Amino acid sequence: PEELMEGMEGEGGEGGGIGALEKLSNKLSAFLSDCRSVQTRQYAMALAQLCHESTTLTHAVWIELFPRIWAAISERQRQALSGELSPFMCSAAHLIQMDCHPSAIGTFLEAVLKCKPTPHIKSCLLKYLGKTHNYWHGAVLILEDRATAEGELTFESREPPPYDGNYSEDILDPLKHETV
Repeated sequence: PEELMEGMEGEGGEGGGIGALEKLSNKLSAFLSDCRSVQTRQYAMALAQLCHESTTLTHAVWIELFPRIWAAISERQRQALSGELSPFMCSAAHLIQMDCHPSAIGTFLEAVLKCKPTPHIKSCLLKYLGKTHNYWHGAVLILEDRATAEGELTFESREPPPYDGNYSEDILDPLKHETV
């Protein structure tokens, strides 16, 4: 923008009148012509090289890029890609990064959280990822989103039970009688 305005101050005090406007228009036209010759592949290659230099940049780019790609692809492509998510995420290759931050699994799950509609990941896999890769907070958010979207979870305020000075063990440990 500064380059476009360079040399525009001419006679007439404010921008040089019609001659300056014509110069600006010509420069803008030349700039747009140059932009047409640049291909997406060139940007992608440059971005990939930058991402090889910085884990933090890679993390940020993937979190912004994946949800946009997910939104742009067709439903059929989403289903095909969803089928490949489970084998990818439970691969033993990711165990090496288990204690690293940001890890590939953590980055991937953060990107999945931003996708609309959210890709389906099996609950047992989310439990495994949360427990093994210490990404329980992301796994819980995905499960919560799924439960609210399917209408299984509602947030209604309930009155607490009256306190009579003595809570029974059933109240203190509601999962005690749950079978596994």
